[in-house]
Amino acid sequence: MVLFALYGILICIDLIPLMRKKRGKALYLSIPVYLLTLTINSMAGLGFKFGWIGPIMQQFIISILHLK
Repeated sequence: MVLFALYGILICIDLIPLMRKKRGKALYLSIPVYLLTLTINSMAGLGFKFGWIGPIMQQFIISILHLK
């Protein structure tokens, strides 16, 4: 329930202003990202294990740190 409440707040703060300003390109990126993260967070909350995402995130963080 907390997860859905937090996503509701994020939608009110982020997506609704984009819809009002009619920023279609930003919405085409934002909505799928929100749905993907909501799905992954919901599955993780239900106990689903993501063994493949750890190494991907680790590699992503290392690549970001090496850019600076």
